[in-house]
Amino acid sequence: MSSNKTMRKLGVQFDPPSLILFYHNKNMRLHRRVMPVRNFNTGSNVNFCASQLQLRHEEHLSSVPLITIEKMLRILQEHLKGKPLKTILETVSLEYVVNPEEDLNKLSEEQLHRKKMIMDASFIANQLQPTDPDFEYDRQVDFEENKIESGWDLENDVKGDGTADDGDDFWG
Repeated sequence: MSSNKTMRKLGVQFDPPSLILFYHNKNMRLHRRVMPVRNFNTGSNVNFCASQLQLRHEEHLSSVPLITIEKMLRILQEHLKGKPLKTILETVSLEYVVNPEEDLNKLSEEQLHRKKMIMDASFIANQLQPTDPDFEYDRQVDFEENKIESGWDLENDVKGDGTADDGDDFWG
């Protein structure tokens, strides 16, 4: 989105399948832009459609993260399958959340790519810039309070000369 437009909301319209963008122009007047999603069905590649839609409506969607557009398209896709709205929102919200306990090694390439995009969008949204009021240069953080002891890093296993004493006198 160009510098004189500020995105406010992005939503979906089910009939006809469309994305709806609410934005403010340079005069702070609220506008609504309806962007139809053509040739979109239950088997469409959401990532490809999102990138094509972002290219087609570059003036309006350039500042919208691709993952947000994909999420809206997934909602449309689930609606085309005939599912109720409550189920759609639960399903899609689970797909677009990164669970810290989830093993990302077990995901497919497409799912892993989606999770990485979610993490990137979250990082950018939470990133402090030097112009932010809470920005502090060279912040020192001490992580000692949550330190977890484990058997392999005990200090009493190390001799004074820096070599490990594991009780095995192989060279002695």
